Amino acid sequence: MRIILSQKILELVDVHMPDIQKVKPGQMVWTTVDKHTRADSKKVKLNPVILTLVDENDVIRAETAEKTLPQSTPEVIARITKEAYQQGSLLSMRDIGIILKRAPSTISTFRKQYEEEKGVVLPTVATLQDVGSGITHKAMILRKILIEQKDMKKVRDETNHTQNAIDRYLKDYRRVEILLNDNKSIIYFL
Repeated sequence: MRIILSQKILELVDVHMPDIQKVKPGQMVWTTVDKHTRADSKKVKLNPVILTLVDENDVIRAETAEKTLPQSTPEVIARITKEAYQQGSLLSMRDIGIILKRAPSTISTFRKQYEEEKGVVLPTVATLQDVGSGITHKAMILRKILIEQKDMKKVRDETNHTQNAIDRYLKDYRRVEILLNDNKSIIYFL
C-alpha cells in the first residue's frame, strides 16, 4: 500500500510541477484549466503550462525598432494561447490579463484584432467552451465555410473546433436562414 501511495504522490508531483530546466528565459509557468474540463466544474482539472512571454523574435523586433514590446501584445496573446492549448490547457482573458497586467477587456480587443488580421480563432476558454464574455467565433466559422468555401479540415484547424461544433453552427444557421426566407417575424415565435 505504501508503494502504491508513494507512486501516486510522485505522479502528482510530475504532473503539477514541470521540470524547471525546461523553462527558458522569457518564459513562465502558469496553472490553468485543462481543456477537457470547465472552470465552473465541480471536478475542475488544472494543469501547469510553460508560456513564452518574450521570445527571440520579440527582442529582435524591439532592437531594430520594428515593433516595441507593447506593440507585440497581440502576437504574445496568440503565442501563449496556442502554447497552453498544445499543452492540454486553455487560457481565459482573465488569465492573460493577470499575466500581462492588463484589463481582460483590453486583452479581448487585442485577441479580436489578431483573429481578424490572421483569419483564425485562438483556442481560449471563451471560444472553445463558450464561457465568459468572449467575442463570438461562430460568424467567422460560418464565413469561412459559406462565403470563402474553405475545406472543412482547414476550418477545423484554423478555428480549433470539432466537426460536431461546426455542424451545430451550420444547423443553427440553416434554421435561421429558412425562417428569414419564409419572411417569418420574430413576433411569430413569441
